[in-house]
Amino acid sequence: MRNFMMVLLCVLAIGVFAGCKGKEDAKPAPAASAPAAPAAAPATPAQAPATAPAATVAPKADAKAATAFISYDSARLKHVRANGLPAKYAGMSNPVPSSEASVSKGSNIFKQQCVLCHGVTGRGDGPGGKSLKPPATDLISVARTKEGTDAYLFWAMTEGGSALKTSMPTFKHIPEEGRWMVVNFLRSEVSKAK
Repeated sequence: MRNFMMVLLCVLAIGVFAGCKGKEDAKPAPAASAPAAPAAAPATPAQAPATAPAATVAPKADAKAATAFISYDSARLKHVRANGLPAKYAGMSNPVPSSEASVSKGSNIFKQQCVLCHGVTGRGDGPGGKSLKPPATDLISVARTKEGTDAYLFWAMTEGGSALKTSMPTFKHIPEEGRWMVVNFLRSEVSKAK
């Protein structure tokens, strides 16, 4: 959280300096800020609060870095914001209690089925997910949104993304209990990422 706040302050400072160009009282950015640019690169929408617009995270001047960001505002999330969860999933709650055993089993399933695209901790930074159009979603940031309920995560795994024109496959071959265990694992990652 501390690193996120430092990066956010740097990004906001860059935005303020960029917005001051042409004003008589504008001060140029200190020379020491140029080497700090790589430190700003980790400020992705994935690290931003779910309600923060992308423009507050990355200055427009750094278009190259902006294209490398991992989207947390996925097609699925936009769909749910506009239409809600499908009725079949809307009222679901996780029937598998979160325990050390269920999180561990969910982690094992995640490693076998999801890491390639979503990365080890679900941030969407897996080697296979970066090249997808759209790129793999940062599940941890999505899970932090009000829409990112257990039912939402279960729906995403169960139905995949073909209806939303994404590359996400269905995982109906994983028993329901296993999919709910993956949800428990993702929730445990959310709590670690604070």
